[in-house]
Amino acid sequence: MIALYIIGEPGVGKTTLMNGLLTNYRRGDARRLGGLLWGEPLHLSGQPLGVVLGRARGAFSGTDALGMAVQRDAVRWARHEAEGEVYGEGQRLANVAFLTALAERGRVLVLHLWGPAVAERQRRARGSQQAPSWLLGSRTRAVNLAAALRSEGIPLGRVGAGPAALHDARAQWEAFQAAVEV
Repeated sequence: MIALYIIGEPGVGKTTLMNGLLTNYRRGDARRLGGLLWGEPLHLSGQPLGVVLGRARGAFSGTDALGMAVQRDAVRWARHEAEGEVYGEGQRLANVAFLTALAERGRVLVLHLWGPAVAERQRRARGSQQAPSWLLGSRTRAVNLAAALRSEGIPLGRVGAGPAALHDARAQWEAFQAAVEV
């Protein structure tokens, strides 16, 4: 099992980046993976490849579309059932417990998408109404999570939000995949 998880503050482009990385894959309809955890099956050239965690829906897709009580089911799934390629983004499962459980099962790369100015413009463009203190807390949580994952030995990359984000993320993911195959 190999996994990619994207973290970052609201509006920074996590969903957009993930969709860009998965352009060549066909996504199936969301299905229950276990308990409250949902995911969309991924196929490449007609062959099953893995899963994207969460569901596609409007402005808040990915793991943000999962229920608040999903953590226990997600950790159980990560430890015992995750297989193939696993992709995720969003704050709901962006925590040490879930990501270390996933790393117990296989190899995980976490990309921290960073760009406060880009995130602010995007939130304004979509009419987000989150309180400034909550947004600052979300940015701080992502920074603290990155530090905690580093101390757990989970590989972490940093990608600047903006026009080069997709290129940079793809390069880091492909290098990680190649290193895992060796």
